[in-house]
Amino acid sequence: MKVVVVNDCSHVMEDMLPFLERNASVLFLPRSRGFFDKTFGQAYRVLRSSGDVFHVNYGLQDAWLVRKLKRLDVLWLHGSDVRVALASRKWGWMVRGNIKKAKRVFVATSDLLPLVQPLREDVGLLPRPVRTDLFRPKCVLHSPIKAVYFPKSYDCLPDGLVGLLKSKGISFTVVDGQMRIRYADMPSFLASFDIFVDQTTIPELSKTCLEALSCGLASVTFQDKEHLEKRVGELADGLVLSREALRNREFVLKYHSAEKVAQRLIRIWKDVGGNSE
Repeated sequence: MKVVVVNDCSHVMEDMLPFLERNASVLFLPRSRGFFDKTFGQAYRVLRSSGDVFHVNYGLQDAWLVRKLKRLDVLWLHGSDVRVALASRKWGWMVRGNIKKAKRVFVATSDLLPLVQPLREDVGLLPRPVRTDLFRPKCVLHSPIKAVYFPKSYDCLPDGLVGLLKSKGISFTVVDGQMRIRYADMPSFLASFDIFVDQTTIPELSKTCLEALSCGLASVTFQDKEHLEKRVGELADGLVLSREALRNREFVLKYHSAEKVAQRLIRIWKDVGGNSE
């Protein structure tokens, strides 16, 4: 079985490629965010490609190009293509058309399901993968306890959180634009902290948070914003951090292991490939 994979999102396909290529011949067509690369350049690469299954990550122009130039077998939606673009005047028509015309549609997080189900009742949930072999549990609890936060344009820190962390003697790092961390260095970077402060404006864990959980970090998430004082107090206790480290690692291994998600995707590809026209 030969599969053409177009585009990537938050390294989801890159993380699964070593496991996918055990069972399929995969032609991976990533792209940059440059205008030419994501339009004419990608169109040229898609046009020259051939395969039994065409899989696209993200629901905008890549999916539209594949739909027009080849066929859209599997569409995996990941976030802003649904939360933002689907309702927009500029891009909504494209995302809706891609969702309706794809043979199989999946979303990466459960909050996207009710947004897509009016267009596709058969939409499925395919969780985001984590390379648990690379994002491994850290060995030590740091002193002082260290927390980290990655700012996002759509997110902001809950009021009072920074003060609460400082009051408990927890060191706090904000990863600003000058701290350019390569994805290959993320496992060791995350393992140098004990707590990951995640997004609180979207009711889902970010992929970076899942990677932090795989490294054995505790977290502050959207679920904690109504009781921050209690949560920070818990996280100041080393025994709590140690217990959560084990629990969080097990959670990621069970639901987000890149190898397990890849095995499921292979089954989807085989099912779609067997029904390709």
